[in-house]
Amino acid sequence: GLDGIIDVRTTSHTVIVLREDGTIWGWGSNECGELGNDSDEAYRSSSRPVRVTDLRGVAEIGIGGGRSSCVLARLGDGSVQAWGAWTFADAFAGREVGKFNNQTATQVPIRLPIRGVTAIGIGGSAAAFCCGSK
Repeated sequence: GLDGIIDVRTTSHTVIVLREDGTIWGWGSNECGELGNDSDEAYRSSSRPVRVTDLRGVAEIGIGGGRSSCVLARLGDGSVQAWGAWTFADAFAGREVGKFNNQTATQVPIRLPIRGVTAIGIGGSAAAFCCGSK
């Protein structure tokens, strides 16, 4: 099992957890790459926890959507990375990502072009980023 879990975020089909070592793990639906595991089994669901590829130093997580989800991670340096279904973030990131199930999606984290983020929030197809002092 996983130990050291400090945060848990869910949708109706996916669970994402943040461990105290700054890594993210997930299980459940991976329909649009929301597990973030760039592997040969991409877009396949998992009943066991899998680690998000090449992501460390995470301070906060968020997941939005239902069956097709977008995941956000705020790193300790104030940057934000996102992956999964892209109902909004593909244009924001300025990157071309793949199509899956008629949605723009990526199975690996993509750094968004914002810095100094102190908090993130996500729900449905919208995200909020707080920057600067609290």
